[in-house]
Amino acid sequence: MLNTGILFLIYCLSAGEAFTTNSDATGKKQYQIQNGPCTYTFLLPEPQNCEDPSSTYTNQVQRDDLVDYDSSVQRLEQLETIMENNTQWLQKLENYIQENLKQDMAHIQNDMVQNHTMTMIKIGTSLLSQTAEQTQKITTVETQIVAELSFRGLCIGVAPQHG
Repeated sequence: MLNTGILFLIYCLSAGEAFTTNSDATGKKQYQIQNGPCTYTFLLPEPQNCEDPSSTYTNQVQRDDLVDYDSSVQRLEQLETIMENNTQWLQKLENYIQENLKQDMAHIQNDMVQNHTMTMIKIGTSLLSQTAEQTQKITTVETQIVAELSFRGLCIGVAPQHG
């Protein structure tokens, strides 16, 4: 890690216009690089402090600051609230769609029954008309037959018999 930091610092030195080394209040060395109007300050760990057991963090994992943790928790709570609101909105929308679908299906079913009924009435009317026509034709034929038989009976001289 220290070697990488030094290599980066050397790279910055070659690119920068000015380089200074200072110590801050804690005694750590500060490396500053001036590149145009910008100044870059680096704090690199000292080799003797790497093994120091009095270090603030004994765990190798970097820990988040408590303020960052609190803001993360607050943001998470906000997101959970937003998700709950979205879920409720989606449920209301789903209920609205289902209710309208039920109404539409009932309306369609009613229309289908009416259309079916109208079709059946038209078929029934057509059958009734055809039956009436056929009955009229049969009646006409019967009348012709009776008239023909009566005419033949008169011509032969046989009187119709009555029961």
